Amino acid sequence: MLTDRKPVGHAGDVVRHLPPQRQPGAPGTRWQQRRIGAIGLVQISHDTPRPSGRLQHLGVAIQVREQKPLEGGGRLAHRGRAELAVDALRIGAAPGQFVQVLLPGKGEKPFSLADSDPVLLLVRGVGPVSGALASLREGDEVFLRGPYGNSWSPGGESCLVGGGSGVAPVHFAARRFRNLVREVFVGGRTSSDLPLLDSLSSAAETRASTEDGSTGLRGLVTDLIRGSIRGLSDCEFLNCGPEMMMVRAAELESSVVLPSKIFCVVERYTKCGIGLCGSCAMDGYRTCVDGPVFSYSELVGGRDFGRYKRRASGRLVGINE
Repeated sequence: MLTDRKPVGHAGDVVRHLPPQRQPGAPGTRWQQRRIGAIGLVQISHDTPRPSGRLQHLGVAIQVREQKPLEGGGRLAHRGRAELAVDALRIGAAPGQFVQVLLPGKGEKPFSLADSDPVLLLVRGVGPVSGALASLREGDEVFLRGPYGNSWSPGGESCLVGGGSGVAPVHFAARRFRNLVREVFVGGRTSSDLPLLDSLSSAAETRASTEDGSTGLRGLVTDLIRGSIRGLSDCEFLNCGPEMMMVRAAELESSVVLPSKIFCVVERYTKCGIGLCGSCAMDGYRTCVDGPVFSYSELVGGRDFGRYKRRASGRLVGINE
């Protein structure tokens, strides 16, 4: 079930959590030079050495938080990409929503929330911004603004489907609505691509698949769904992850339920996060405010979902380019 499609977070919502010396405009703070409407100024801190080649939590908070291994563990993801979880402030948000993370001098990037109390983000270091976030040191500062977008809440018993780093909204939903989640299906290329697996398993019955067979079923997450789909005809579905995975999952799910009971968290290139720039346009929707959660009935007849996306320039390209 979708919530009202209006941004529910505002800059002032969380700024009250900042110490007085960090309020916007206070002398000697970075806010004097860069007012970005952020929900808070937070600090990366860790008290223990960072284990090389491990998935981790990094504490992001006003005060020092202890660093700990990411639940589910694992090696560096394929092609040497670091994957990190960042936990931080407590904000009023719901599954499906996202925040914009700004690293001054590097840029800004949206991240889906994996939790809101405290904030939990999964960061895979693949580009200039996420790569810089993945290599932050103790005392480094980042800015957050949001939450943005609409959200999802179950209309009844539900099944959650996640792939790779797309597990963030699935984790949020499983923790928030654990009494209504019948089953969680997650998949990745290897066991390293199954972040937060232990946390998911503690919230709901969770089944995993990996392409190399290192954890769970050897195969794709859609193989897991295919084997169980006939017994899930009374469920709602939430899909999060690579777009072609969501397309295939929704096709399977629509064989037993109406498209209006299937929901997908859609990712598009996002700049402003508030519906002004149009960079995230998809089939007439502004993904950052009309989404990122869409019912499959809204997506199935469109031109873009599963076929096209836009680059930073706005040029329309194939979904896998």
